[in-house]
Amino acid sequence: MYHASPNILNEALEGLDPLSALLLDSSHADLEFSAPTSIAHQWDEIMHQTVAVFKLQIESFPEQKTMREKVALRLKQLEGIEKIPEPLSNQTKSQISLDEFYVYIRKTKLEMLELWKSDQRVATLNSILRATLNLTHSLPALPYPLVYSSVCDLLEAFGDLVYNRVICKAGGKSTGQQKENFVSKEASETSKNWLCKISQIPDLVCKLYVEIALIRVHSFAKIEKPEQTLARIFLCICEVTDPVIYIYMLAYLLKSVNNHMHGKVSSSWYEDVWQTTLLNVSEGLPKLQKIPEYEKMQNSVVAGLELLLFGLNWALGSSFWTLENIQKCVSSSQSGVLVHALVKAMPVGYCSEHALYLTEAISGIKGYPIDKIYIALGNKLAQSGVQKSQRRKVLSLAWRGISYSLDIKKFVQVSEAWIAYVIKYHNTKDLDVIIGEIIGGLKSRLQLTKKPLATSEINVLLSLLTKMLHETENFWTLLSLDNFLSFLEMFPKPYARFTASKECLVKAISQKGDIPLFFLLPVLEICRFTYNSLTSTSPEDDKKQVSNLVCGVIKKISTHWDVDAQLDTYVDLRRDFSELEDVLVLLIERCCQLTSETAERKTSTDKSDSFFTTCTAFIFITIPSIRNPKKRLQLYIKSGDSSIKASCYGTAEASLTEAVERQWCISYLEGKEDLDLDGLEVKVLFH
Repeated sequence: MYHASPNILNEALEGLDPLSALLLDSSHADLEFSAPTSIAHQWDEIMHQTVAVFKLQIESFPEQKTMREKVALRLKQLEGIEKIPEPLSNQTKSQISLDEFYVYIRKTKLEMLELWKSDQRVATLNSILRATLNLTHSLPALPYPLVYSSVCDLLEAFGDLVYNRVICKAGGKSTGQQKENFVSKEASETSKNWLCKISQIPDLVCKLYVEIALIRVHSFAKIEKPEQTLARIFLCICEVTDPVIYIYMLAYLLKSVNNHMHGKVSSSWYEDVWQTTLLNVSEGLPKLQKIPEYEKMQNSVVAGLELLLFGLNWALGSSFWTLENIQKCVSSSQSGVLVHALVKAMPVGYCSEHALYLTEAISGIKGYPIDKIYIALGNKLAQSGVQKSQRRKVLSLAWRGISYSLDIKKFVQVSEAWIAYVIKYHNTKDLDVIIGEIIGGLKSRLQLTKKPLATSEINVLLSLLTKMLHETENFWTLLSLDNFLSFLEMFPKPYARFTASKECLVKAISQKGDIPLFFLLPVLEICRFTYNSLTSTSPEDDKKQVSNLVCGVIKKISTHWDVDAQLDTYVDLRRDFSELEDVLVLLIERCCQLTSETAERKTSTDKSDSFFTTCTAFIFITIPSIRNPKKRLQLYIKSGDSSIKASCYGTAEASLTEAVERQWCISYLEGKEDLDLDGLEVKVLFH
């Protein structure tokens, strides 16, 4: 729930606020505004307010009958503006979903456009005010930045409508072209009329947001200079006591100034905005720590400061990202919030330049979850890297700070943010050490908690593995590390290890060319991880996925190296995956191919005869494991063909005899009268 400063509202009701006074007396055009004072003394009022970004209930505004009666009377005297309706009145003191809020915003925008087309200017303003009131408190279950973004889109659309109307009055087309040097009397009166409407809005937040949306209109009214307009608006923003509303409104002001007044504002004004923001955040936030929703408010403050810093970066560029400004954030009493926002908003080039100082500064921050700052810094450095001479030191300092966290989920999340940086800018030895540190950190934390990994912790661990696989172009680099397979063993059975192993096999199969001989054993070990993760209750779809992945690996086994080693591999695979029929079928087919190709290359010797005997025997004793009768028939035919080529006529006779019997059985079951041996007679006569 939001309460505006009573002094400002009382002045507005009496017509004594700065804008009303200027409209009534143009002699105030040269009025100078003093620098805004600190708002630290106003933070005590927030202690009694229930303000949070992720509020679970929408609170209605307190009734102020005397104020509303005065406001209604005064607005009616202007152009019949009625009492401002409450935002989302049907949802007051109840929860609202994201979809419902989007529907509300869409309806408001359509209503605004329809009212504007029908020349109902006052009703259009009412529609916008109704939506803007949602920025004066937090909606339930929705983050404030989401509400802010949606409402600001409406304000921008409303600002365009008013500005284009003033342009038309000035003699230009409704395309946004400037006609400020020569302003017609009609355009000036239209601008003053809109500014007069704004001055009578009772709610301070709504009043400021709408005035910022129409900031371009001031140049047509010729009431005050741009510097005076900005000084007055900034002074009023400082009267807002809610920290979230204050920061986001200031960010919106910077956005509007950069979009519509760029080049008309001196850099000193931006510097004043930043210095005042630093002072207000440093002095104000500590007084809010007793609020139950303080952590959620911190998240919204960081997001708002990030928007504000983006505006300053756009206006000042490199002159803003100085070591002096960074040091001011670090030395602040609210260094955690400020440094977090600073790192998130800082361009990657400057982040890389100041990486060493930032890493050292983060380790000294107290009273703020530094894992969030490490995540932001790790993501930035993964894009730009660090100077080569500082890489090891930055990584060492960062990892020392990361290791302090006892929470498994936070530890893995920070590791995920930094693993991409390590993969891109460090050698495989450093990567292996970091993976070893992750394994050691997980084991030590599991021993302390004496509990298995929770579902949320398993999910972030899987996300870390996915990041590693995505950032590593050559999967064989990961397999060459000593700690990679040990890392996979950290996933608990059954489903987590199944998912992790599956991701690795997909990456291995996607690599170009055959599997290098040196990495065959690790890949097969991952296949075993995947298969052993299946249980009797595993769905058939999972078993099918494992079967397809193992078959994909078998197809990537080169046929150009030692045939004896290939046969030994096939024997091991048959033993390990005896329950996967598709794998057995592929092993038989590959062994038939191996037998045929070897027979074409080699002459008959005692060693080759022994090899062929082993191959054909492997094929013949494996085929009965196939449950599909048609598949079994086809394999007996292939077995007979390869046995004939290898001159193993005993096995060929047995295979073809089985094939004939299988063909008779299949023909009988399918009701066929004639027997089609598919050329089997030719093979038997040849034998």
